[in-house]
Amino acid sequence: MENDKEKTFVMKPYSRKELRDFYGVSWFVFRKMMKQHENEIGVEHGKYLTVKQVETVFKCLGTPRKVILQH
Repeated sequence: MENDKEKTFVMKPYSRKELRDFYGVSWFVFRKMMKQHENEIGVEHGKYLTVKQVETVFKCLGTPRKVILQH
């Protein structure tokens, strides 16, 4: 049975705030993490990063501990 605090991850567009919450770090730390890979990730269009950009974030930064990937 899943822990109530665990969330099932759905691959969809996410805002930087939502991704930061998945990683459980401050805005300052997350910004520095993203800055190191901005060429690979690219610029978000509007408020959200695309699904492809979210996949790239996970490849560059690793899968967040709070995310449970289900196949």
